[in-house]
Amino acid sequence: MSLSPKTTAKAPFDNVKADVILCTSDDVQFYVWAIILAEASHVFRDMFSLPQPTTSSGTPIIVLSEDSETLDVLLRLCYPVRDPSLTDLTMLGKVWEAARKYELDEGAEIIANAVRSFLSTRPLHVFAIACGLGVEEESRLAAEAWKASETFKSISSLEDPDTFERTIAGASYIPEMANLPSGAFYRLLSFLRSSPDSDISLCGTPTQHYPSPDDIKTPLVFDVPCPADVDVVIRASDGMDFPVHSLILRSASAEGLLDYSKTRTKVRAGSLPIVQVQAPSDILVELLRLCYPMNSPTIDDCSKIRQMLRFASLHKMTKVTEVLKKRVADILQVYPVRHFFIAIEQGWKDVAQDAARNAAKHPIDDVYTLEMEDIPAAVYYSLLQYHRFYTTTVADVSSRHINQPWRWEVTTRMSKLGLARLIAISKSLTPIPSIVVVDALQKAFTADEETSASKAPINLSRLITAGEEIITEIERETSRVVGTWLD
Repeated sequence: MSLSPKTTAKAPFDNVKADVILCTSDDVQFYVWAIILAEASHVFRDMFSLPQPTTSSGTPIIVLSEDSETLDVLLRLCYPVRDPSLTDLTMLGKVWEAARKYELDEGAEIIANAVRSFLSTRPLHVFAIACGLGVEEESRLAAEAWKASETFKSISSLEDPDTFERTIAGASYIPEMANLPSGAFYRLLSFLRSSPDSDISLCGTPTQHYPSPDDIKTPLVFDVPCPADVDVVIRASDGMDFPVHSLILRSASAEGLLDYSKTRTKVRAGSLPIVQVQAPSDILVELLRLCYPMNSPTIDDCSKIRQMLRFASLHKMTKVTEVLKKRVADILQVYPVRHFFIAIEQGWKDVAQDAARNAAKHPIDDVYTLEMEDIPAAVYYSLLQYHRFYTTTVADVSSRHINQPWRWEVTTRMSKLGLARLIAISKSLTPIPSIVVVDALQKAFTADEETSASKAPINLSRLITAGEEIITEIERETSRVVGTWLD
């Protein structure tokens, strides 16, 4: 195979007599000797043993995903030449990744030592690199170095930071962490808040459990209408069959399930053709139910909803996806953080914003969900930032109405009738934490030292007025960023 000439790398990788050409992602050709790289890496050795395209002169040419700057440093670690300069931490991260990919053990150790030299000056950047590569030892060393730094100590000692950037979460994030999993950033924050002997695994990634038929406690029931008219069987990945009507599936935009070229098999169940799909029966049955117009979603299991959405997206089941979106929007107040990440994964900005508002009404520092392993840390950082902004706004606004915000105290002067109404009203004023409402009630009741049970309705009226004022001001303040914080 003949390829057009490319830019040639600088010496010593410009010797056209070499027996292999490595072409980088930015179209630079490195002329290398296979015997040298084969001795350094069995991955290269195996690569050279496979048939490869050739140049017009017959030299094998192998296209690599690395850029020329990264490959130059990597190859110099293999060649009998002077070691390259290892002072750029970002470049070290790229070379370290390549060295691990090609299993250049000695080269990887040289790079790891160079990365460790930055622990005292750039611990968070080292963490981003090491955690991104799944290297637990260097990730922990970096987290410990940041935790021991004077900067972190000064931030962690603040009782009430004046900005998000001066909180532990705000100060412990850098742009280089953006593409780490949110779960990795969550574990870093957990480690920083934990005791010195914490055994938190910073690179550990929990796995999602998908139920097998033996895990399903309740037998699956799929009551298809007009069973005599079914014309196709959808078979789940665990072997369970579901007879359905192909016309109904097509009307529900689920024709992707019937794609002959991708899923159709030659097996038949009696007189019906079978379509094999890669979804477990407990997920498939829920999706099929939604294809029939008489069924409405009742599922509230976040893991199942997420699996259903992934499968629906794969098979372009747009109507089912819209139904599930509405379901998530209806129940997001139950598990707002989980539904926030589900909405982000689906690209539902409006649902994500509503979920974030609901999440802001509760502490979320200790909230972990499996969805965080698939969402970039930059998104989790934004959620924490918005949470801080929302709660700070609530505190600031309420403090202008209440002398002592965030205090739950009901004095003995309150009658049983007043306390009962307190509970009812605090539950109804959902846009702000109910504890603020209690403080507003406390303000209303204590305004007059002679308050009695007979005057409770008047004070409750004043409570409602104060609550409405707080809500209006909070909505006005938070509306400034709610439309832009996820951009």
